[in-house]
Amino acid sequence: MNFSYYIASRILGKNNTTKNISKPIIKIGVIGIALGVAVMILTIAIITGFQEQITNKVITFTSHLRINDLNENQSFESNPIYINDSLLNTIKQNANVSHIQAFSTKNGILKTK
Repeated sequence: MNFSYYIASRILGKNNTTKNISKPIIKIGVIGIALGVAVMILTIAIITGFQEQITNKVITFTSHLRINDLNENQSFESNPIYINDSLLNTIKQNANVSHIQAFSTKNGILKTK
């Protein structure tokens, strides 16, 4: 006989007909643990889905990789990078790069009514 099954049957009192006070307590405990594990699995699944959706939204707004000039000032203005053919060829040689797009940014304030 399986030792763990023997202990569980002795605690639950399946073999005797007398009322056992630990039987409902153990059933409530088992149900509580099963419910807690189910809720934790559901929570992890939901959070993982939200994390993937947020990551996809951020990546589609910008890009996976962005190359900027090293600038230590505190403004949001970035210094332009001089792009020549040797720099473009060096970047294109990387197998993970599928597209290169130049861009520019300029800060501004919009005034409305």
